Amino acid sequence: RSSNKFYTLVTPPGWAFSIWGLIFVAQAASLICALVPKTSGPAKQVFDWQLASAWIATCVLQSVWSFVFAYTVDFAAVLLALSVVSTVAQQILALRRIAALREDGTVTKFRGIVLYVACVVPFSIHGGGTAAAAGLNANIAGVNHELTATAQLAFAIGTLLWGFAAAWTFGVFGTPLSAWSSDPAYAGALVWALYAIASHSTSRPENAVDAVVTFPDDSIIPPALSRVSTFAATLLVVAIVARGAVDAARLTRADDVPSSPTKVHSRSASLTG
Repeated sequence: RSSNKFYTLVTPPGWAFSIWGLIFVAQAASLICALVPKTSGPAKQVFDWQLASAWIATCVLQSVWSFVFAYTVDFAAVLLALSVVSTVAQQILALRRIAALREDGTVTKFRGIVLYVACVVPFSIHGGGTAAAAGLNANIAGVNHELTATAQLAFAIGTLLWGFAAAWTFGVFGTPLSAWSSDPAYAGALVWALYAIASHSTSRPENAVDAVVTFPDDSIIPPALSRVSTFAATLLVVAIVARGAVDAARLTRADDVPSSPTKVHSRSASLTG
């Protein structure tokens, strides 16, 4: 099992990697919707060359990353993983225009939600998944370089902080802070990873790398890492729900506010002119 071969202080169980099946199936469905004439109309409002070029770059970089990862997990693989994180982020930013469409009244609130689920969620989950993978890659590279126990522990703690910070910054807080700028799907992928890390096995597998650090059975460090990971994931879930409630309330208030005469006149002029 790959989760045993690449055993570190934060390597999750094998089931955690099943999220990649969801990512690729969801992206395939999203791209099909963009190509099928019946559904391509709404999708054309958010899919353009900027998004396509970022997606192509992601596919190329992830292919190279997978090849490097299969043969040697070094810090080069970490850099490639971070490059994938960057290109996926560009895709997500390109899809932020859904917020603009919603705010200027081009699409209804319901259509905005549909566009988010169909067009944004697959790429957002990919973004969160690659962010988690980059953190795991760093730990594996540290083990392969036979870093000290203290350094490996520092890498593990850094991975938890990295996952929480990425989920909070892009998934909960959002950039900029406006309705729909938060991305619960991005944060959700990292919540999945953090809960999976909390289920990390403290028993060293037989095929684990010799340099990986282990602790005595009575050590408080592995349980502490698990508790911190669980706490971080739970806090993110609460924050995601709270932010969703705030966004929903803001959108509802915006819908209840009547359009100004100037805005109504400009829209009428654009329709008649």
